[in-house]
Amino acid sequence: MRENSTYTLLHHFGECPAWKEKIRITGKYRFSDPERPLHGVFVKAECEIMENLRLPESKRDKRLSVYRLCPQGFACMLLNDFPQETDF
Repeated sequence: MRENSTYTLLHHFGECPAWKEKIRITGKYRFSDPERPLHGVFVKAECEIMENLRLPESKRDKRLSVYRLCPQGFACMLLNDFPQETDF
């Protein structure tokens, strides 16, 4: 990735198809085109269950701690619900 890139996050909410729990999905977008400063390119998406599992145990959200890594992994349809490019 380029040195001068900046990022922003978009959040969606939905029901996890594996655990049937309402969760937040975060999409990360990169801004790197000086000609189009508000144009973001999709980098990745992650659900709050996966984010929670990366935290030290003492900092984990207790509500989400009962869930383990998603059996669908990165094939989850909620992770694919972000446009590849967007203008903010």
